[in-house]
Amino acid sequence: MPARVYFVDVNILGELFKYYPQRLFPDLYAHIDGLIDNGCFRVPDETYREVMADAVREWLDERKSSVVWETEEPQLDCLRILVAQLPAFVDHSKPSGRDADHPFVAHAMACNFDAAGGYASGPATVLTNERLRRGRETRLRIPDACDYFDIRCGHFLDLIEDLGLEFGLRSRGDQSRHNGVVGDAP
Repeated sequence: MPARVYFVDVNILGELFKYYPQRLFPDLYAHIDGLIDNGCFRVPDETYREVMADAVREWLDERKSSVVWETEEPQLDCLRILVAQLPAFVDHSKPSGRDADHPFVAHAMACNFDAAGGYASGPATVLTNERLRRGRETRLRIPDACDYFDIRCGHFLDLIEDLGLEFGLRSRGDQSRHNGVVGDAP
């Protein structure tokens, strides 16, 4: 079975750029580039079309051939199954064909099916900031669909944990750690 494959929602990309800027977290971006090079960090084409932030769009465009995955027949087959089995996942407020949530989950389903012969227990991990639906909400969200098909679903910090990354603090220009000392260290 291949390594874990991350399907990344647009809100995760926004979080990446907002809270983990590349100039401060170059090692994180190097790890993500490694995942991209190995086909393990994917942005479905519909999700890519949702990206509005210039910095995120520019970053994706530089890697587009490796990170943006087209929706093809296997994903479309999964999409049909998804919509048939979870009609409450359909957002009727969006124009037909403009909801990136469906293809996003369908990509993860197809990845698992290709690797493991079923929709569950495969390498796919969906990364999103969405939460399970609450209370009287009728429309299902991405984590609800993942839960239904037993697809691993997490947040950006789950990716950092999966990669075993740790971030130490050091002042610019100094590669040594200061053990919490602020200002000029002796």
